[in-house]
Amino acid sequence: MTKTELLKRAQKNLAYRLFDAGRDGDVEAATRAIDEGLEEGADINGKNEDGRTPLHTACAHGHVNVVRLLLERGADPNARDNSGETPFDHAVRLECAYDRDEVTSILLECFPGVARQSKNN
Repeated sequence: MTKTELLKRAQKNLAYRLFDAGRDGDVEAATRAIDEGLEEGADINGKNEDGRTPLHTACAHGHVNVVRLLLERGADPNARDNSGETPFDHAVRLECAYDRDEVTSILLECFPGVARQSKNN
């Protein structure tokens, strides 16, 4: 395999593992995926077919600890999916008010301008 093929494979593997961890709220799995993926040269902001990053997924599911971990490791809170939405946009639609408030607070605390970058602003 060429270096480019290995990098693509590492990126795809990281993306799948991070999307699963973001959906399930599994911080340990997310940590392992990030550590191993970044070691192989993968991008923490890799997107799925909808243009969503692992941060979009973690925000959409209200997994506060995974959101915090992704941000600490360099996830882009201003990344836009194919619909033009940011992770913040996904977080504000959470049905559970506690999770919604917690996730949006983390995003605003770390990146005060993130709300202005959302699709709805």
